[in-house]
Amino acid sequence: MQKLESRGLVLFNRNYRENDKLVKIFTEQAGKRMFFVRGGGSGKLSAVIQPLTIAEFMMTVNDEGLSFIEDYSQAESFKEITSDIFKLSYATYLAALTDAAIADGVADAQLFAFLEKTLELMEEGFRMNDLKRWRALDQVKNYQVEGFKLWGSMQHEYVDNQGNSTLIPEGTEGKTANVSSQKNSVYLRPYQIIKTSNLVYDGYNWCDAHYLSPIAMQHFRITATDPENGETSVIYQNPGWPLKANAGAIGY
Repeated sequence: MQKLESRGLVLFNRNYRENDKLVKIFTEQAGKRMFFVRGGGSGKLSAVIQPLTIAEFMMTVNDEGLSFIEDYSQAESFKEITSDIFKLSYATYLAALTDAAIADGVADAQLFAFLEKTLELMEEGFRMNDLKRWRALDQVKNYQVEGFKLWGSMQHEYVDNQGNSTLIPEGTEGKTANVSSQKNSVYLRPYQIIKTSNLVYDGYNWCDAHYLSPIAMQHFRITATDPENGETSVIYQNPGWPLKANAGAIGY
C-alpha cells in the first residue's frame, strides 16, 4: 500500500453492490488500477469518475485488490467529445484499446501522454485537419469499425438462465440480430448487425471531394480562353469535383 499523487484518465466505471462504483483509471505513475468508490453515484467523487475524465488524483494504491481515491484536483472533461456521438465512439474505443494494450499496474508514461494528447486533438478538432493535410484519408476504403473480440471465449459469457446463448448473429433466419456475424470478423462490428437500409454495412469510404471545397465556375470562365469551356482555363478544379455548376461530387 502506498500514498500516491498522479495524473489519471478514467477509462470506465461500473456499478458495484447497491450504491458503490468500481472505477478503472489509467494513471501516469502507477499504470491502470481499479478503484473502489463508496457512494459513487452521489458522493463528492461522482463527477470525476465519469469515463474520459482527466484529473490529478490523490490515491491509496494497493498492489493486490482494490485501490482508493482520497481526493482530486484539476479535473477536466472532454465536452466536445462527449457531445458528439462519433467522436465519443472513437474515444471510447481508444480507451478500450489502452485497457487491452498493457497489464494492470504497469506504468507507461509515454502511452499515457499519447492517449492524453490524442484526446486533446479530438476535443479541439485539429486531428481531422492533420489527416486532410497529409492526405491520409485515402486509406479509408471499406473501413469497418470493430469493437472487442466477441467470437471466442467472450461469447460464452452471453447466456440466459438455462445456459443458452443470447447472441443472435446477423443473417440468422427469422430472428432480429443483436451482434455481427462471425463469418465477417471475430470482432464485434456494430455497423454490420443490421443490413437493411444501412449505408455503411460494407464499411466507410472517403470521398476525395471532402478534402477541399469546389472552385466556383465563375473563376474558370474569367480565366478561360473559351468562357464556355472550363477546361481551357489555367485553373484546375479541386479533386473530386466536376467542371459543372451546381453539380455534386464525382461518383456521389
